[in-house]
Formats: sequence, structure tokens, C-alpha cells
Amino acid sequence: MTSRYPWARVLTALAGIAALLGILIVATPQLTDQRRIDADDDRDLSGSAYTATKNKLNHAAIDEHVRTHYPWLAPVYLGEAVTMTGDPGFSAWLQADLVNGTGGATYTLRIQNTGTEPFDGSFSEGCAWLEMDDGKRYYPPDVSNFNGWFVPSAVDPDTESKIALTFKFPAHERPASLILCLRLGKIHPTAQWSLNP
Repeated sequence: MTSRYPWARVLTALAGIAALLGILIVATPQLTDQRRIDADDDRDLSGSAYTATKNKLNHAAIDEHVRTHYPWLAPVYLGEAVTMTGDPGFSAWLQADLVNGTGGATYTLRIQNTGTEPFDGSFSEGCAWLEMDDGKRYYPPDVSNFNGWFVPSAVDPDTESKIALTFKFPAHERPASLILCLRLGKIHPTAQWSLNP
């Protein structure tokens, strides 16, 4: 049966389409906003959790690497000896003492290679310094053989060398620690002598 008013069907169809468009226009921004909120929540939660875990793992790995490869020995007093160990075959015995404390300070250092591998004992890379009470550091301008000769860079197994470390610093400064580090293979142990009684 045919309607007497065919345009009424067209109008009904158009009204239905208009209603559907109205619903979409109202609902779409709300859905888009909700999706954006959900996406932000997901990104923040997963991102911050991932970043926090990653940072924690990185800090733990760095701390472990530093503890393993750059260990600091407990402080000792001048005149006492320390034994520094590194990779297999690397070991050193060190003893420091004060020679002269006027116009700066000169320390004698006996180094003995107690391992089976040679190592650099010249302290040429700035791994010898005085730390003051206020935290300032003074590096030695002069590292020499105790007799004034050239300091050999390699300390061979079963040999001992004696060197002088001379530091210049202002008279009002007060040294707190003598700090020395060696490269023993891939490990760089650091020894410290307390200069305060």
C-alpha cells in the first residue's frame, strides 16, 4: 500500500537521521574526553611506574658498580699500612707518613706490589690529594722519587718504590685526610689516611 504523502516518509527518515546526528554530536565529545582521560591515566601510571622502576634499577646497578669497582677503604692514621686489592693478580701494600709540614706538606709513600701483575704507581692522573676540613681539595704539584729521580709509572711484582708527594696550600688551611687511589686492573680502590688525631 502506497502512502498518500510520500514526502512524509522522506521527512520521517530525515528526522531519524537528524536525531542520530544529534546523539552523535552530544556523545562524541564526551567519549573523546573519556578516551583522552583514560589514555592519560594509562600513560601516567605505566610511564611513572616504568620510569620509577627503571630509575631504581639504574641507581642500584650504578651503586653496585661503584661499590665493586671503586671501593673506599676505611680510614687509617699516618704511619699505618693498607692493602689494596683489585682484579685477580693485582694487589698493593701502601704506607704513608708525614715528612715536612711547613709551607704545605710532603708525605712519603711506600708502595709494594704484592700481586703478580704490574700497575701504575706514579699517581700521574691526579689520584692523590689532600682534603681539608672545609672540603677543599689540593692535588700534589710534585710527585717524585724520594731521592728526586723520575718516578717510574710501572710497579712490577715483588718490587717496592718510595715516593714523595708534595702539596702546597695556604697556611690557614687545615688538612683532614690524605687520599690515594690506584688502578689495579679494572678496579680502582681508594685509601685514606686521617690527619686529625
